Amino acid sequence: MLPITKRKLADKQGIDYDIATFFADRIPPANNHFWKGKYVYLSNSLGYTIIPFLFDLQYKLGVEKSILLDEKHIRLMEDGFDLMSKYEAKKIGYKDFIDACKELFAPAVVNNNFFSDLLLYLYNGTSEHYTLGSPVKALNRADAFFFTLCDIPIEEQLLKRIIKAWSYVKVNALILDDINDLEPDKISGEENSIIELGGNEAAMEKIQSMFYENVKPLAYINNKLAQYFEACITLLQPSLYNNQK
Repeated sequence: MLPITKRKLADKQGIDYDIATFFADRIPPANNHFWKGKYVYLSNSLGYTIIPFLFDLQYKLGVEKSILLDEKHIRLMEDGFDLMSKYEAKKIGYKDFIDACKELFAPAVVNNNFFSDLLLYLYNGTSEHYTLGSPVKALNRADAFFFTLCDIPIEEQLLKRIIKAWSYVKVNALILDDINDLEPDKISGEENSIIELGGNEAAMEKIQSMFYENVKPLAYINNKLAQYFEACITLLQPSLYNNQK
């Protein structure tokens, strides 16, 4: 798959140019399963472009770029993606994955309440201070990425705003993935929000309603990114309903 350019990230998706440049020009880390066999850091797919999307949201909400693009922070995030990729490839089980994330991020944690809440939530408990997760279980499958927020020195209210904004993007990216992979997921039994909701027309309407409800508040933070998501789902809608025929 072709790489995405920093100019497209900035012009079409509203990403700050410095952040777009940092990730578009970055060399893929060695010995990392997420970037295994990749010659560019950002392929033109949501699995990769979501990284600058989420970092840019933090910047737009008030986190300094010097904190976001700190090399130690970035390398920690990349190591987390390595673990996630191993889990998705079924090289490690879920508990081992979360245990490994806990061990990886614990020494760098500055947001202790959030770290504790995130662990409670990911170990299938109930968070105490922060609102985490979607009622649709399949839309929670990327929530370990929230570990990336545990070493950012920011106050609680800003962190809560970032979590909410990240959720808009994360959930919508997963919805697009679920629409695109609906038929293969039916065969393989992989998690899919549409299948979880019944795999019928009502499920499709529900998932699209959730999608657009996330687009609205996202537009106040990054209108170009909101428009990008709207364009993506518009392209996929015909295939969504063709699957029902």
